[in-house]
Amino acid sequence: MKKIEDLKKEISDNIKLMKDKKEIGKKYSSISKKNQYLSQLVMYLETNPSESYLKSERDSILKIITTKQSQFKYWSESVCSQDVPVAKRNALFNKEIGLAELKKRIKTLNFILS
Repeated sequence: MKKIEDLKKEISDNIKLMKDKKEIGKKYSSISKKNQYLSQLVMYLETNPSESYLKSERDSILKIITTKQSQFKYWSESVCSQDVPVAKRNALFNKEIGLAELKKRIKTLNFILS
């Protein structure tokens, strides 16, 4: 599990790197975004979530994703027009169920737990 000190050290290293703009060039904005992400993780980890809670949260989100994806066939046949290509239907379904947000949460939990 990630530690607050490690994340704060990475943030400070990134800030030092950002001060020397000549070396990083176009990577400045991506490093800035990463620092914002890491700062949010630090704030979350300061609430002292237990590792078991994080694992159970990850498992429940994975179950939600699996359940929602199993409903695609029904949604595709009943709700969505058959004139729409399958790839577009899949994209519409993923947007409707919020799959991108769920996957982002899984990615964040995996990062914290690594």
